[in-house]
Amino acid sequence: MHGVFQKTLEDSHRLARPLHALAAVIFCLHLAHASAAQGKWGPKMALEMDYDSSLAQQEQEVKRPMVDCKTTKGRLRIVLATDRSPIGTRRFMDLVRDGFMKKQALFRTVKGFLSQFGISGNREMNEKWSPTILDDEKVDDGQEEFHKGTLSFAGNGLNSRNSQLFITLADLSERMGKNPWERPIGQVLQEDLGVLDQLYAGYGEAVEQQEFVEHGDAFIKEFFPRLDYIESCELLQNES
Repeated sequence: MHGVFQKTLEDSHRLARPLHALAAVIFCLHLAHASAAQGKWGPKMALEMDYDSSLAQQEQEVKRPMVDCKTTKGRLRIVLATDRSPIGTRRFMDLVRDGFMKKQALFRTVKGFLSQFGISGNREMNEKWSPTILDDEKVDDGQEEFHKGTLSFAGNGLNSRNSQLFITLADLSERMGKNPWERPIGQVLQEDLGVLDQLYAGYGEAVEQQEFVEHGDAFIKEFFPRLDYIESCELLQNES
């Protein structure tokens, strides 16, 4: 019985030797990889390379969608803040996909303040998108908001956002963001900000919104012929 046990033990040792050798090789390769990474990137980065293989995937996931809007004064490319205002950005993207953002009059453009839009010349479209959405929660991370070129929904109370939006024409970080419906949903690219300075602001706040809703584009074209327009918007994949 002792002989059988001894033979079995010896067989086990023989089988284990190749496994031990393989484990040693793998361990040496791991040390060499970590050492090379540490030499090139430093200890912290080497540790991340060894234990967090999802970093590249995470970086890919934070890319934000972009909307390309063509206006009568030029192109406005807007990067959407889907991570900070998911409810608002979802509504805006739905408006773009549905064609609501075509032929949008910038009916309230006040120099140094904002340019507002979001009333369709089509009564049926206004009715379709009249239901309001919930407010996005404010992200308290210390980041300043409402710089020049910020896109936000307009509202007049809690959970009042529907289809009207505005783009800031100046840095309004000290004036906006205090109301719960004032949440940035996007930012115009730096190279397109000059287009905002060219928008016609001669009518200021003269357009009566209810008249616009009731009479459509005919009202605007007759009484406010110099207004600028967003001609169309297209949802793009942000590759930057």
